[in-house]
Amino acid sequence: MIRPTAMLCALSLALLAGCGSDDDAAASDERSDDETDEHDTDTETEPEQRELVSYDLAEGDEDWEGWTIKAAEGLDVMGDLSGPRLTEDGLDDVWDLLVIKDTHRDLEEQKENLASEAEQDDERSIEYIEDEDDHLLWSSQYGPIESFNFIRNLVIDDTKVVCQTNLQMGADSEAIARAQMEACDTLTAPAVDADDED
Repeated sequence: MIRPTAMLCALSLALLAGCGSDDDAAASDERSDDETDEHDTDTETEPEQRELVSYDLAEGDEDWEGWTIKAAEGLDVMGDLSGPRLTEDGLDDVWDLLVIKDTHRDLEEQKENLASEAEQDDERSIEYIEDEDDHLLWSSQYGPIESFNFIRNLVIDDTKVVCQTNLQMGADSEAIARAQMEACDTLTAPAVDADDED
């Protein structure tokens, strides 16, 4: 027969073990929360939060002599078939902004093209975030991958300008796409010399 004293000891040990498990689980949860907080802190620095600096667009295309734009620091000005581009990190672009001069994009035609692409591929879907007369902002979902693009038609000192994302790449988030849209507002045309006006 098991003695009552032995039974009490066994019960006490079991209770102590149980309490220890709860404490260990709570400590483990706290460590997980701390690790999550540290991870979140490390990933909060996005390009739209960086200091804005001025770029000379002629570095990418000499036809843009005197034109400047303010965008996130650390970008490269490259040449493109259509005009200068502001890019980052080669092909893994976070920022990839293209400007085109002396033209406007047909936004209705662009919407038709997007609708056609979505119809031809069941994995692709388009959602318009902003649909205005002078600009489009939309998200593209292709399987698990989501990207954000925009096109803006501007008139700067009587010059038509298109400012847009690289539609082949898109931005990684809506926030980055909006940061690039805001950069379009800083486009500055060459100063007109008073003698040239005469």
